[in-house]
Amino acid sequence: MGSCLSRDEDSQQERNRADNGGVSGVPTGGNKPLVDKRSLAWSSETPMTRTELQRQRDAFWDTQPAYSGRPEIWQALRAACESPSMDLAQAIVDSANITVPTGNLSDGCYDELGSNYVIPLMCIVEPRNLIVDKEGESDYKNQIQGEAPSSKAEEAIVPSPTSHLPKKTLVARLSSGKDIKLSVTSEETIKELRALVEEKAELNPQGSKGGQVCLKFFYLGRPIADKTAVKELKLADGGVIQVMLVPQV
Repeated sequence: MGSCLSRDEDSQQERNRADNGGVSGVPTGGNKPLVDKRSLAWSSETPMTRTELQRQRDAFWDTQPAYSGRPEIWQALRAACESPSMDLAQAIVDSANITVPTGNLSDGCYDELGSNYVIPLMCIVEPRNLIVDKEGESDYKNQIQGEAPSSKAEEAIVPSPTSHLPKKTLVARLSSGKDIKLSVTSEETIKELRALVEEKAELNPQGSKGGQVCLKFFYLGRPIADKTAVKELKLADGGVIQVMLVPQV
């Protein structure tokens, strides 16, 4: 099903580019916190399904780095836009030193060199006239909840012993601001990494009746299922994964 962005959104992006005039330099208006996604709204000229929306989002993120800006900034912006948590999104933007003058990424933002980045609303929130796409809907919900999409191929995977495999260093960046270095093999899973993080960060000690927290793992803004192996993330040595600490009620 074909679709395109609303005229209002296209016009806004053109105004943002014109205001920047192609000249580097971060505006002097300051930097504001990201606005809550729930306050943003738009409608597609042609109603689309969630599958079609994701396809258009992927096309935008895959092509933009080839035209302007720095790849690492585009990567950070994508992670922030796809983050299910506003706190995590803000942390990603701050860590990349991205300036957002209005707090709205669709109004434009800037990196340290003054390059302008404009994110279409379709990459931030779903349109008001989104069509429910039953096919693949369960997989989408699983991703939001941090579970892997259902797949017979995935269910058939049986991890091999890991004791003899070479190890790499990964960094688990907690939402509290603390970094935890982990020495892991490519076959270890997120479930095993969770146990390592809890041990090193002294979280959820046995016998404790209070202060329990739930650890939710994210990479590039996407939740990672417990059974996901490190090798599936294709992280380089020293790579960073985000860990959101959610207090248990």
